[in-house]
Parts: sequence; C-alpha cells; structure tokens
Amino acid sequence: MTLQNIINEFVDVSINYAAPTIFGLGVLYFLYGAVIYLKSGGSKDKRKEGVKFMSNAVTSLFIMLTVWSIVGLFSAFFGSTVGIPQFRTPAPAQQQNTVI
Repeated sequence: MTLQNIINEFVDVSINYAAPTIFGLGVLYFLYGAVIYLKSGGSKDKRKEGVKFMSNAVTSLFIMLTVWSIVGLFSAFFGSTVGIPQFRTPAPAQQQNTVI
C-alpha cells in the first residue's frame, strides 16, 4: 500500500463518514440547548445556558458549512471530485423473471 493510497483512503473516510457525523453532532448540540431552554421553567440561569448552547451550535454549524464551501470551491477549481457527502443507498436487487 503506497502513501498515495493511504492519503486517498483517509480523505475518503473523512469526507464520507466523519464530516456528516460531526455535522450531525452539531445539530444534536443545538437540540440539547433547545431542550434546556424549553425546560428552564422560568430560571434565568437555565435559559442563559440553553441560549449559550444554541448560539455555540449555530456558530459551529456556520463555520463547518463555510469550511465545506471553501473545500468545494477549491476542489472545483483544481478539478477534484470532492463534493457534498451523500448518503449511500444499496443498489436494488435484480429480479429474475421466471415463467411458470
């Protein structure tokens, strides 16, 4: 296995699995802040904590989207195939037509 293959595998795993996972964790972080905010029960400290979680999550998601856009621009400029991660779906099974 060459160094180029190792780098290609690392980039493939990073793009297809790590990036969407980290983005999903950012969304969960936002939802956690929303739950804290909604369950604050009038407590100003809990509301501030919930708002802090949500604002941090929005900032993080914005930074992730910005970085991903820059990666997309560079990949388009240099002719790379890096793009937005897509969910992979299995190919449909081939049905065999049999006459009875």
